[in-house]
Formats: sequence, structure tokens, C-alpha cells
Amino acid sequence: MTTFDTGDEIVWGLNKAVSINATVDNFGDPRYGCKIHMKISKQFKLSDERKCTYEADTAENLTYVICPFGSLPNITYKEIHFDLTKINPGTTDIEFSSDLICLGEALKDEGEKYHLHITKENSPYIQGKSDPEVFEYTAGIAREDEYMTLHHVFTLGNFGPSPVNTKVYLLFPQLIINNTALVQLVEVKETLEGTETSCYPEDLPDIIVDSIENVTLEHNLYDDNTVATNCSDIKNCFTFLCRGDYLYSPTVTAKYSLKVKINTTFLEQYLLTLPDKKRILAYTSSAFHSNATLWMESHTTLLVTLHEVQPVPIWLCIASGHVGFLILGKLIYILYKFKFFQRRYQQQMDTVRLMDHIFEM
Repeated sequence: MTTFDTGDEIVWGLNKAVSINATVDNFGDPRYGCKIHMKISKQFKLSDERKCTYEADTAENLTYVICPFGSLPNITYKEIHFDLTKINPGTTDIEFSSDLICLGEALKDEGEKYHLHITKENSPYIQGKSDPEVFEYTAGIAREDEYMTLHHVFTLGNFGPSPVNTKVYLLFPQLIINNTALVQLVEVKETLEGTETSCYPEDLPDIIVDSIENVTLEHNLYDDNTVATNCSDIKNCFTFLCRGDYLYSPTVTAKYSLKVKINTTFLEQYLLTLPDKKRILAYTSSAFHSNATLWMESHTTLLVTLHEVQPVPIWLCIASGHVGFLILGKLIYILYKFKFFQRRYQQQMDTVRLMDHIFEM
């Protein structure tokens, strides 16, 4: 009879290898030329092929690991080492079974199946940043470009040890003013280790929709002059899914880039028509990441501030003109009082007489 000791659970990313201890009990006559045939997933790679060999079963996508025991007088032990670095990300359980063959005779065990349980322990984080964070716009001033470009970047990282998927939902709000879209999409993409992946429109899972309804966004910290534009109402938002690879190292991060253009002309019209002198637009985008059953979120906000050019009152222009004339008259009087003009005239006459005298000589 063959039994296996698979040890404790395997933590993906932390345990790089595993040792399976096989024990073969022989209760009868000695057996010779014995081998164990383990039927196991191809994800398990032998660490030492000098002690055991492979035989592939392409039909079932499995591998037979064959380990010779030699003779079996009564009880024999063998330790089989496997490399775990090639395990697929979604694998949570590895099942295997075995047959014992001695001198070509298969000694069937009771068909017991063994399991290696694989768990994930990771510590992901996601955070957002707006570039720029504040955009100041002056109403009534002509601009070369009627659009401003907004760039929101979200960073996903993981402190490990298990790798984490880079599946992220990006949300950004839309404003419609006079049947015209205020926001135009420029780019939505994911970058992981230099490789760019396009994101595509996708409906949100219900768990995110429920989370959005209960989230406390940054705009709650703003004053009454602020118009908050965010995805608390999912109907007014665009949603994109970025589905990349896995983060295997704590030193590697995935970047999610969201670029939109905002029409400043329509924005000015929109803000100027709002009641209560609201002159600040808080534009908030959001990112959601799933870590197993836990959803994490991050939000980042651009503040667009509108400044109005105030016309100069007419009375102030008239008063400034009168003050200017008074100062000019006072200055002329002082110059006359100190005979400034008389001295200048005398200097000019002396210069003319000197020149006449030189020419006569």
C-alpha cells in the first residue's frame, strides 16, 4: 500500500517548491523492480529528474511521474521534490493518484486521491493622482485651445507574497450641457512592465454598484461653491475594464491611464448659469480592483476653478482722471516755482552764443 504525506497548505508565491513523502508498505513476499507511477498535473515540475522521470499524457493534460524504488522487503520511504514556480494563477487545488508497479505487474492501490491545497496571501493597494490637480480658468478671456486635457493615473501595487491580478474597472463621469458632451474620451489604457493594453467598455458587477452607493467621495470636503461631478450616479458614467496580467513582484506596479478633454467654453457657460455663485467643478474619476472577494477602490479629483473678469466702474475711471490732472498741475507749479523752465532757457541761450562766437573766430 502506498501513502503520501503532502504537508501543509502551499502559499502561492511564498512556497517555491514542495516535497511529497511517499511510503510503500509491503505485507507479503518481497517485490523487485518496483516503481511508483504518480498521475499529477503538468504544472508540477520535478526538481531532480535524476531520481524520477516523466511520461506525458497529452490526452488528459497530465504527467506520470515515475520514481523507482527497487526492491520492497517490507516498508520503503521516498521523498519527491517538485518546483512550484509554474503554477497557473487560478489554481487552488492539485489532485494526484498513484499506481505501484513491480516487475511489470501493477499492484493497484484502493484508488485514493490526494490533494495539494494552494492558497493566496497578497496585500494589493491602488491609489490615484490627477494631473493637473487644479486648473484655473478665467471667463471671457480668449484661449488658443478651447479644450483642456485631464490626465488621471491610477497605480496598482502589491506587497505580496502571492501575485495579484491586474483587473481594474475605471469610471469617469460625463456632463451633458445643451445636448453637447462636455467631456470627450482621449485614451484609456493599462501599462505593465512596458507593455500597454487597451481597456474596453464593460458593465460593472453588482458588488461595485452597491459599493459606489455607499462611498464617501472627496467632494464632501469642499465648500458650497463647488459642483461635484462623480460616479455616485452610475447612469452618468462611462465604465471601462482593464484586464492585464499578474503582478508577481512587489517592485513592479501597473499603471492605468485615463485621459479626457473638457470643453472650457461649455464649462464656462455651465458654471455661469449655476445658482449660488458656484464657480468650482470637482471632477472625480474612480478605480475598482478585486482581490479575491474583497473590492478596493481609489478616487482622484481635478478642481476646475472659474474666475470672472470684473469691469472697472465708471466713477473710478473719472476719479482717476481728476487725480491725474491734479498731480500734473501740481508738478508744473513746483517746477515753475523753482525757476526750472527759466534755467533751462538760459542754458540754451548761452549755448547759442558760444556757438556764434566760435564761428566768428
